[in-house]
Amino acid sequence: MRRRLWQEYVRYFINNGFGPEAQRRFSPGLIRKSAEFGYLHWPHEVERWVKRRDVLDVGCGMGLHSVGFALSGVRSYTGCDPKVQLDGDVMKNARKGTRESSGWTPCQIMGRLPPPALLARHDCRFARRQEMGRGCAAQCNRAFSRSRPGFGSLRARLRDGGLLVFRHHNFYSWNGHHMVPKKIFAADSDDAEQRKVIDWAHLDGAPEPGSYVATKLNRIRLDELRTITENYYVIEEWDESLSNESEGWLRLTEDVLRRHPGFTRRELGTQSVFCVARRR
Repeated sequence: MRRRLWQEYVRYFINNGFGPEAQRRFSPGLIRKSAEFGYLHWPHEVERWVKRRDVLDVGCGMGLHSVGFALSGVRSYTGCDPKVQLDGDVMKNARKGTRESSGWTPCQIMGRLPPPALLARHDCRFARRQEMGRGCAAQCNRAFSRSRPGFGSLRARLRDGGLLVFRHHNFYSWNGHHMVPKKIFAADSDDAEQRKVIDWAHLDGAPEPGSYVATKLNRIRLDELRTITENYYVIEEWDESLSNESEGWLRLTEDVLRRHPGFTRRELGTQSVFCVARRR
C-alpha cells in the first residue's frame, strides 16, 4: 500500500534528527516528486539493511533514489551511473514508464539531502575507493552483468562484513523484456511490435541487432546469478518471487515450455530475485 506523504516527512525527521541542518535541508517538494516518480519504495523495502550504513547505489539513475535512502536514515550515499547528467532534470518516471522533467537536477538533489551524498557519472569499477559507500551496496534492477570482475570490483569497495543488497528482474520471465506489455491487461496480439516479445517471444531466436532487448538487458540466468554472487559473498537471503497473474503466470503453458526446452518452469515463471549477501 502506498504511504501518505506525511508519513515520509515523519520518517525524514525520525531518521535524520530535528537539528537546524536537518530542518534547513528538509524539502517537501523533493520528497513529493520522488514519491510521484516512484522512487521511494525500494529504499523503504531495504531500510532494515541500509539504516546507519554507507550506501553505494550502482545504477542509481538521475538521483531520486537517493531521496528514499535519505528517508531511510543512511549514514552516507554514493550513486554511480554512467548516464547521470548533473545539470539535467529529465529522468524516468518509474510509475508511468516514461521520461519527463522532474524539476530537479542531480546537483540540486545533492544540495538538499541531509547525509553526505555524491552522484557520479561513472561505473563503480572506475570510481575511487574513498568515494564509495563503505558499509552496504544497494544494487537495483538490471544493474547486473555476467562479469565476475564487476562483482569483484564491487566487493572490493565494501568493508569486511559489508552487504550487497539487490532485486534482480528475471529476463526470462513473461515481462523480462521490459517493453510493452509489462502487464497482461496491456497485451495486444494484434500489435506487430508486441508480437516480437509477447508470451516469451523475446526468447525466440536472436533479437534484432540494435534493439532494446539486444543492447539494454542482461541475460544472466538464475543459477548463474547465484553462483557468481556466492563467489564473493555469503548469501543470507535469497528469495525468488513467482510472477503473478497480471505478470503472465497463467500464460506459462505446456506449449511455451515445449518451445523453450532449455528452460525450466522455474526459470520462465520467476519474476524477480531478492538477495542479501555479506562480503566474505
